[in-house]
Amino acid sequence: MPSRSASRRVLAGAIALGAALLAAPGTAWAAAGERCPDVPGGSPSGIARGLVAPLAAGPASPAATDAALRALDALSPRIRTFVAGRTPEGRPLRYVVVGDPRAIGDRDLAAGRRDAARRPSAQGRARPDGPVTAWLTGAVHANEPSGTPALLTTVAALAADESCAGRRVLDRVVTVVVPDLNPDGAARGTRTNAAGFDLNRDWSTTTQPETAAWWGALRRLPPTVLADLHEQSGTGYFTPPYAPPVLPALGGPARRVADRVIAPAVDRALGRLGPDAVRPAHRGYDLLYPGYADSALGLAFGAATMTLEQGSDAPFAVRVARHAAAARAVLGAVADHADRVGRAVRAQRSRRVAVAGWALPAGARDADRIALAASLRRRGVLVAELRRATRVRAVDAADPGRRGPRVRLPAGSTVIDADQPRAAWLSVLLADDAAADPAGADPWSLPRLASLEVVPLARPLPRERTRPVSTTTPTVVPAGAVTSFPAGDAGALRVAMASRTVASPVRVAPDGRLWLHADAATGGAMAAAGVRPRREPTGPPDDAVALRSPRIAVLRDPTPPLTGPPSSLPGPERRSGWITWWLRRAGTPVDVVDGAVPVAPGTTHVVLGPAAPPFGVLGGTGIAALRAFAAGGGSIVLLGDAVDAASRAGLTGVTTARGPDAPAHLRATAGADVVTLTGPVVDVVVAGERRLLAPAGATTSLRAGDRPLVVRERVGAGEVVSVGFSPTFRGFAPGGEAVLAALLLTPPG
Repeated sequence: MPSRSASRRVLAGAIALGAALLAAPGTAWAAAGERCPDVPGGSPSGIARGLVAPLAAGPASPAATDAALRALDALSPRIRTFVAGRTPEGRPLRYVVVGDPRAIGDRDLAAGRRDAARRPSAQGRARPDGPVTAWLTGAVHANEPSGTPALLTTVAALAADESCAGRRVLDRVVTVVVPDLNPDGAARGTRTNAAGFDLNRDWSTTTQPETAAWWGALRRLPPTVLADLHEQSGTGYFTPPYAPPVLPALGGPARRVADRVIAPAVDRALGRLGPDAVRPAHRGYDLLYPGYADSALGLAFGAATMTLEQGSDAPFAVRVARHAAAARAVLGAVADHADRVGRAVRAQRSRRVAVAGWALPAGARDADRIALAASLRRRGVLVAELRRATRVRAVDAADPGRRGPRVRLPAGSTVIDADQPRAAWLSVLLADDAAADPAGADPWSLPRLASLEVVPLARPLPRERTRPVSTTTPTVVPAGAVTSFPAGDAGALRVAMASRTVASPVRVAPDGRLWLHADAATGGAMAAAGVRPRREPTGPPDDAVALRSPRIAVLRDPTPPLTGPPSSLPGPERRSGWITWWLRRAGTPVDVVDGAVPVAPGTTHVVLGPAAPPFGVLGGTGIAALRAFAAGGGSIVLLGDAVDAASRAGLTGVTTARGPDAPAHLRATAGADVVTLTGPVVDVVVAGERRLLAPAGATTSLRAGDRPLVVRERVGAGEVVSVGFSPTFRGFAPGGEAVLAALLLTPPG
């Protein structure tokens, strides 16, 4: 903790800087001696300051933030408010556009800024896209709340500023401010949204309504620069450059501008608040995982992006002041170097990728392939499908500089041309290095996480061989119709889990197809999951086996709560919130239980993990109740860290072979081979790595060349199932979801 005198010095400096910004001339926002732009619409600084000052005392409620934005809009023609969408609980996702009133009219905002969904004239080449657009965002983790009042302060300052420096920002930069990316989380004070999902892991997949809505706003006003405000442990302030590793696709002109132009300006602004505000030595923030705002949106839009992290142990007013100073420094640097920033980002957007495109062959796991294509289309990616079977030349996955094999693509295969604006982003998310390293493929390859084959194309396909895919036409399934579809897809298994007709249960035939009688909701569920069912003239074959309709209990993890400073929280990818979200998305009844695990009648499974369960909270009575549940015919499913914790509690004989951090990247199908293990204790070794230690008599489901997936143990009439990874992996691992769904649908034994 800083000393009280140090805190007072920082706060005094912040107040002085804020007063200077809101008061009038003399703001050190840009170089002197330049023309002072004529920007109309300035508002009295006292009124602007009065609208937001009360919110700097503590975390702001979503209603207060929304009211402040609307009041600022009414106060100044320099500000326009928009609603990107609504949260699952109905709160508006409001943002503001700030700039010269003559440049932020409807026609002006649309001119030159439309997200280019049409084919560029050269591969990935960006067209001129208007003035520099800077996005400032905050509170995606709602337990990191200081960014919200800091950004409201920034908006108020721009509304009132009549200095030359402030007007230069308004003249040269269109500023988009999102003070609260996660209003439902702000209402709770939690890191996650209402679904228990960490939204800053969702930018590459947009599984959550909030992220999908923000993507729509980003496409309407593509960022040139983006700064996302966060909090971290300690008292220091992090600004780029990042520590290695950095995604190679993120290296280049835009990254250099962020690191060498904008970040130093932030450091200088913090330095003016006092020595305690300057960032400490770098503590290891990398730029590798492409699901955060800085990495995902830098890739997708070719923008100069950065995360700014304020130490959460500093007093709240100090955190607000530092974030406000940093936000204003970002805008000042962008205005001072607008031409350089624009050139760098245009050069970044024009960079070529190593392949001509990607193909996802039709055939196996079609539902997940169709769902992936639909997800990309929703974010402006041009997607086509083959009119007829075609042989193509692939790129050598191990060495993109070499000619690869010729591959036959069936009719209907998905084709994504690299000659479009999001090529760099696609080159990361669609890569599959399984040929080069079968055991260690990138854990963010969307095809690999869905167990889909991807073919990197050496040459673009002739236009006449493909047709654009603009929408997914749902298959109309009349109520009562008999349908069948392949069982291997995560989407197909979600449909099976959602179908709860007791009189006619879902059945699986020996050929791997699922059979069900459609009801009123089936058609919509199939379309959402990418399933294209086949109408059947008769019922399922006699040897088709009925699947059970699961009812799940998930053990609540009360320690620690998802509130408080970030330093008190565990890694969010290890928590059960994403499992609960996935189960509910799949249409499965989920009970979240506490204490001695009083499961409801009809419960088929208790799911523990992927965080270590609080067995200490349960005590002996709760653990005994779990054993009795399994012995009576139920299934206990242990995910990730729960395996070792359950072993220590005596619920399983399975242990992990090398720590709890089992990777979630895998290629797996529901029909993976089952191998009976023999011997007193057996090492489960896959791809040369010891993953799980299984007791005698257990079975393990394996996929040749990949990680162990499952170890089953019989307990009385039921079972304990150990899963050596977190199946949802931040909400976008359909291969893992397929494994989990298959486990939940299959009766013990």
